[in-house]
Amino acid sequence: MKQSLLLLFAFSFTLAAAQPCIPNSNSVAFDGTGSYIDFGSATAIDTLSGPVTIEAWIFASAWGFNSAQNSIFCTHGWTNGEQGMVLRAGGTGILSFNIAGIDTQLIPVSWQEVESPINSIPLNTWTHVAGTFSGTDLKVFVNANEVASIPFFGRIVPSSYGAKIGKLADQNQSPGRYFSGNIDEVRVWNRALSASELSTSMGTHLDPTGAIGLVGYWRLNEGSGVSISDLGNGSGNGTAINSSWSLNVPFNEVPPMPVITWNGSALISSASFNNEWNLNGTPIIGANGTSHVPTQNGTYTVTTTGLNGCSATSLPYLLTSVGLGELSSDRAIMIWPNPAQDLIYVKVNTRLEGEAELSIYDIRNKLVRQTYRSEAGNQGVSINIADLPRGVYRLSIVCGSDKLNTRFLAD
Repeated sequence: MKQSLLLLFAFSFTLAAAQPCIPNSNSVAFDGTGSYIDFGSATAIDTLSGPVTIEAWIFASAWGFNSAQNSIFCTHGWTNGEQGMVLRAGGTGILSFNIAGIDTQLIPVSWQEVESPINSIPLNTWTHVAGTFSGTDLKVFVNANEVASIPFFGRIVPSSYGAKIGKLADQNQSPGRYFSGNIDEVRVWNRALSASELSTSMGTHLDPTGAIGLVGYWRLNEGSGVSISDLGNGSGNGTAINSSWSLNVPFNEVPPMPVITWNGSALISSASFNNEWNLNGTPIIGANGTSHVPTQNGTYTVTTTGLNGCSATSLPYLLTSVGLGELSSDRAIMIWPNPAQDLIYVKVNTRLEGEAELSIYDIRNKLVRQTYRSEAGNQGVSINIADLPRGVYRLSIVCGSDKLNTRFLAD
């Protein structure tokens, strides 16, 4: 079992190494009146004609007066003709995905829009939103659940307006349909993602090198300055305008800090997987379970690691009263092997006269085994401990007025 745990840990670590841990520490806060992210002139992202997916995490602090407000990601406009696409949220918590459409006969058919029911998105709550166009239908998703769809056969009119996050792309139109609240993890794909794909990836940083069809990816995790990096194809680097960095984020791949407790015989980690126990700051070889039976005193910590390589380490736990390092073993008693799994062999190095009482007590001083042997300590005896839980035990030998004690570890 220990070997299996070790192999599992090693396998998980190998997976994590492919995508280094990048804590999600920031999002961008938009004031709803003049802050946005500008990507400059139109790039390949603006010219996407479908299939396409736009997704993001939003924390809306206020809604506009209708569903056309609160632009999340936008390439659309109409000053120089109806072009592009937009994912937005406004009105009474309505999610909208709108495209400038061309039908299969290459005839412009104006705006094609799919809207969620009202109150699909709450205020002041992180919500994952997405809009997809497959070439045959438009859909919107809230927290990876499809909430509305409409049929449309065709494609999107490419845009020349230049993409924006948090604002209408068309600079010549006013008001600018600014977003109120925070936005994080904006992604644009050149394919229509399914609900299961959205569900699998929405709560994690993506590894761009392995994400098929990811053409624009803004983690919005820089935390300072105004430069916004595109981790997709890199052509969509942007500039933050009048916005601010926020520590409010929808998810963080750093696992919760584990807590160590003591159950009387073992240290217990609150983390249910991928634990690594440390003694005085040094990893204990093979100690990767949710519990660890200590063999010596010292300062213990436990580190838990997620599949993406992000780790968290507990506060130190100082152990002073349990463990083989402090067992002050009476040299008159020999126990081997120690630690032991099935049998222990006991021999007393001093002469005992009469019947010897051999007793085993657990860490709570509860009697768990008792046997009597005539001069057994002198001759040596074996005791079956296979049914004892892992932990530290006290062996007591009483023979007349002689009392001997030592401890051993059942492993």
